[in-house]
Amino acid sequence: MIEAKNITFSSGGKSILRPVSLSLEKPEMVVILGPNGAGKSTLLQILAGLFEASSGTITYGGRDLASWDISELARQRSYLHQHNNVFGAFTVEDIIEMGRYPYFDMKPSKEDKALVEDAIRDMELGSRRKQVYQTLSGGEQQRIQFARAILQLQDPKEEKLTDKVLFLDEPLNNLDLHYQYSLMWQARQKIVEKGGMVIAVLHDINMAYQFADRIIILKEGNLVVDDSTEKALDADILSSIFEVDVRKVTLSEKEVFFSTRPLASGKQSAGNAAVSSNQFKI
Repeated sequence: MIEAKNITFSSGGKSILRPVSLSLEKPEMVVILGPNGAGKSTLLQILAGLFEASSGTITYGGRDLASWDISELARQRSYLHQHNNVFGAFTVEDIIEMGRYPYFDMKPSKEDKALVEDAIRDMELGSRRKQVYQTLSGGEQQRIQFARAILQLQDPKEEKLTDKVLFLDEPLNNLDLHYQYSLMWQARQKIVEKGGMVIAVLHDINMAYQFADRIIILKEGNLVVDDSTEKALDADILSSIFEVDVRKVTLSEKEVFFSTRPLASGKQSAGNAAVSSNQFKI
């Protein structure tokens, strides 16, 4: 569905992404991991058509991304940013309804309204629906923006979301554990299980292990891992990339978690000296 060939990106004379090639062809959840500054968000934005690559090509369904009309592309993919600035006294309901803008001219249809109601219910925002967006907590705002992004891909006339793509840039920011799990579960159920694709930048390796079908890892602008979740999240590979001692702990066939501790004395750098042995986030 998405084919990226030799994508690079430079800014201010600095190379952010070195040649990266990817083929994303089937319904799955793809998680992009990597150290800070590895180029994760840059790659995500280029794949979504928000940034133009310095070189290389991207196609959606065999068609050059640059040839897509803006309104057409808006119905093909949606994007949840790390930070979402909203100006004006828009309510929760207003913001979520914005996800339907690519589908109507003057006012939403009954089908659009029904989708908005479903989203408000699913994200547990019923008691907040008439509140002004800026008065809500960061976690509540994140849930609202996630609902908007999901709605942008929905088609009341089509149950399947074949070839549609949801891009999530650090979607778990500001969310407690309950909503972190809920958001990832809904991304799978509402997009992947209906034939679409989710591509997400995450920092939580344990969440990635639970939900991802495929893992991509970047380091210093290079694609260093692209494999199934089980193979990509190898403790030795992760230890090398993130320069901490990563341990994979297996409690049962379905219960696995990752923990970390500083590297052995003499191998520890100043940059990771403060890393604790708590749950590993990258």
